[in-house]
Amino acid sequence: MPWCAINPDKGCIYSSEFNSVDKIFVYNLDNFAPMKAIKLDRVLQRVQGGVYHGEYLYISCDDERDYIYKINCGNGKIVESFATDIGTEMEGITYQEDVIHFIDDGNYIYHHSLKT
Repeated sequence: MPWCAINPDKGCIYSSEFNSVDKIFVYNLDNFAPMKAIKLDRVLQRVQGGVYHGEYLYISCDDERDYIYKINCGNGKIVESFATDIGTEMEGITYQEDVIHFIDDGNYIYHHSLKT
């Protein structure tokens, strides 16, 4: 399990494999029992981190352009993505007050506003 994200509203934890990710696993927050798997509408590579925010799961990937993907947890559709183009390995991700914060392997912290 290379990453996990907590959804306190639904009492669950999200996680996935690292490579060739076609589903997100959902576990019970109280006892860690498997609940279900959310089938994604496409395969993601090199998943490094995730954070739950506002009914969506944001996934950071160390793929070709270090993308962050916004996933609808109800149907597995990737509803938005953006390339960070940081040029180094993407690591963890979190949020605070409608801003996503993510870090690279050189410990540089980046910020992206979720406000449109």
